[in-house]
Amino acid sequence: MIDFNIKKRIEEKSIVLEGLIQQCDKEKSKLFLFKNDKKISELEKQITALDKEIQELEIKYNAQLELKKSTGTSMSNFAIFAKKHGLKTCIGCAAAFMTYCGYLYFKPMNINGNQITYRSMIESYEDKVINSADYTPETYERYMNDLEDAEARKNDIFMSDEEKLAYVDALLSAYNGLEPIPDKTALLSALNEANKYDISAYTPVSAEVFKSVISEMREIYNDSNATRKEVAEAETSIAAAYRKLILKADKTGLVELYNKYSGFALDDYTPSSVKSFNKEIESTKKLIDDENASQNNVDKQIQTMQSVETLLVKKADTTSLQSLIDECNSLDGSKYKEGYSDLVSEVKLVTPILANADVTQEEVDSAVSRLQTAKSNMVEYVINLYRINMRAVMQSNNHVGNDWSYARYYNGESVHDGFQVSGEPGSSVSVEMEITERDKSPDSNSGTATITLENGYQTSFDITVRENRGRYSGNTATFTVYVTVTYLGRE
Repeated sequence: MIDFNIKKRIEEKSIVLEGLIQQCDKEKSKLFLFKNDKKISELEKQITALDKEIQELEIKYNAQLELKKSTGTSMSNFAIFAKKHGLKTCIGCAAAFMTYCGYLYFKPMNINGNQITYRSMIESYEDKVINSADYTPETYERYMNDLEDAEARKNDIFMSDEEKLAYVDALLSAYNGLEPIPDKTALLSALNEANKYDISAYTPVSAEVFKSVISEMREIYNDSNATRKEVAEAETSIAAAYRKLILKADKTGLVELYNKYSGFALDDYTPSSVKSFNKEIESTKKLIDDENASQNNVDKQIQTMQSVETLLVKKADTTSLQSLIDECNSLDGSKYKEGYSDLVSEVKLVTPILANADVTQEEVDSAVSRLQTAKSNMVEYVINLYRINMRAVMQSNNHVGNDWSYARYYNGESVHDGFQVSGEPGSSVSVEMEITERDKSPDSNSGTATITLENGYQTSFDITVRENRGRYSGNTATFTVYVTVTYLGRE
């Protein structure tokens, strides 16, 4: 029995399929800049799925028709045979025939879930109207070849089920692989528009990429076996190629800055800063010469070049530093009691600055300041000139003697009264006086005092001379020695 619901479903789904195809073709006919590629892709998926579903329904429907046809033919033949040979003979022959040939010829197979004979399956494809003008040559040729191969074995009752299934699978695959010839009108329009497009305003690299894409898409247009998907993707690729074109950069401002600084006088600047400066000049020249430079990179280099002069650092004037170092090296360290060693260390630290071609004025000024500070922190030994007076006054004399001599000593050397001494203010020195009796057997004695070199300083000490002979032996004479210090000035 034929299931007419299948036929109705085929008709309904065919109407829906036709609507989807029209909708898809309408979307593709739009100019490529206004196409909705996502929508087209979704419609194509729906068309493919619905087409496959209709094909499967048609297979089921054709199988039912074939089964009915085979049954009717068998009954008619059986009636003719029975009239000629008799019913009994007919029944026996029919039984034998069905046992052998019928088993082989009419044995149904499970093909994609449907019980159908190999012959019926092949004839269902023979009934399909497949026009070569509707499909790409490659897929049409494949389908026709597979159909011919399957038809050649249609009446082979000895073919195994495995062989039958192999032919059926190949034919079904070829049928499902039939690729409708796509509408290339929109693609041709896009290609013609692209050929007219002026790409001279774009960078050479992006222009070459654009031309390469257009060339590849023209190959797809010329390919008779191109699929609808490939054609749709070609249209999309052309639109993408437009978007990837990069306009040549406007380098006017960059060229002006390059011309301004390329001949800049650099003799007064440090070598390292000149190197950095020239590096930017070279980068600018490369960018100007680069036809593929982007506007973004050009704008960035313009910003850099607008402040490139700040990279230059003027050479420092080291005259004052050199002069101060020479002055410090000429100092006599023995004249200073504090700070000289610190000055020497500072001189060692700053001297290499003179050999540094990249030293800045700030560094030189800092070195000068440090040297001046170290120099001012030194404490010099202060040498003053003082007069020292030593005067002896007799305080008592018990028949020791009436004539006396007075000898004065400083650092072991004999000096006169009012001798001069050089020394640091506040320092201490030692003085000595020796008093001697003048007679045939002179007696003497001496005394020392530690005094301070300070203007107005006064001190005294006593000296006692003892008589050592004669009747006055043991008697003494006492003297007081007065010492005064008077500042005379700097030495």
